[in-house]
Amino acid sequence: MQVIVPTIIALVCAGPLHAFQARVQDDEVLMRLSLKPNAIVRYAINSVLEQDVEAGGGASTNAIVTDLNLSVSVTDVTLGRSTLKFVADEGGLRTRTKLDERMPLMDSVLRVKDGKGLAVLVTCDPTGRVLEIESGASDDQLAMLNGMRVFDRIVMQFPKERVRPGDRWISEMADTMPAPQGDGSIITTIELEETFSAVVDSMGIKCWLIEGESSSMKIRGGISVSGMNIDVSGGGTMRTRAMVDSRTGLPLRSELLLDNSMTLRAAGAGDEMAVPSNARMRVVISQRPKRQ
Repeated sequence: MQVIVPTIIALVCAGPLHAFQARVQDDEVLMRLSLKPNAIVRYAINSVLEQDVEAGGGASTNAIVTDLNLSVSVTDVTLGRSTLKFVADEGGLRTRTKLDERMPLMDSVLRVKDGKGLAVLVTCDPTGRVLEIESGASDDQLAMLNGMRVFDRIVMQFPKERVRPGDRWISEMADTMPAPQGDGSIITTIELEETFSAVVDSMGIKCWLIEGESSSMKIRGGISVSGMNIDVSGGGTMRTRAMVDSRTGLPLRSELLLDNSMTLRAAGAGDEMAVPSNARMRVVISQRPKRQ
């Protein structure tokens, strides 16, 4: 009896326990990059940036629209790391800039097609944590990609543990952007609180729906233009929404809304030398159909 009773108790308890474990496992998701060597994913990226600048007693609004066709190829997959090569497709970069029409002497529409030499290698671990970036792009091209958050919205950061719908985690981002003019750089740091919202179906593909909102965003730096040193400071907010292909860990579609405010001030000067700048940007990153 001393042997039989514990055995019966164990068997009775085992049934419900196994059933509970199976149910939890079905609800849980382990988000990881699952990439195959030589795989290629092509993206269409559209960015609309509006910037308000106050200077000389007046205000102006500039708009920049950028369209970029980008190919991401998996060049290497080893234990614990993957290397992806980001390359602009030939003729796949178009930028149109329109200055405020209230300033006719400055009003213009510029169209640029220059994707030559744009190639960036990104090495990351299975959770999307970037281990190394090797850039073959120019400073202007790299600034454009960083500004549109291309790298961190295609190679997203996943939590280390399994998650279920409703679970949240923090993705930390930091990048240094070369000054668009002159010397120096601008550093942006973001803490993005991401939420695993649901598992959804997109054209027969099982996707993780991940939504995010920044809990912190800081901008700081210093630039030098025409011999003048300028301090840059500011902050803002970022909201994101991505449908991530569960088979690869790469997004089918990713959107972000970025709203920031910066102040440019001559180094050592007071508020009388401050120039405020507000910007709004919407970026949509979508996978393009595979070539036949």
